[in-house]
Amino acid sequence: MSLRMLFSKIAILGPGLLGGSIALTLRKKCPDIQIAIWARRDEAVNEVLEAGIADTSSSDLAMVVKGAELVVFCVPIGAMTSIAEKIAPLLAPGTFVTDVGSV
Repeated sequence: MSLRMLFSKIAILGPGLLGGSIALTLRKKCPDIQIAIWARRDEAVNEVLEAGIADTSSSDLAMVVKGAELVVFCVPIGAMTSIAEKIAPLLAPGTFVTDVGSV
């Protein structure tokens, strides 16, 4: 089963090396999937938009995760709990949440 059959919108939280790589790969392999990227800093939001690796990018978590069927945490481990607590009430039932954290 392809990603296209599972997800119409994927939210990536963190546009760094891992988040950016995921977005680039999705853009190439699944161009019809909407990609939304959250970044803490406005400069990073602008870089994402200029690079064209996301359909939307914002420092507003609610805007990025709204309607996403998959949310991928690409932030430092220490930031995950706080962000998860903020987005939990915003996610639709059945939303997949995963991370690329490593300890």
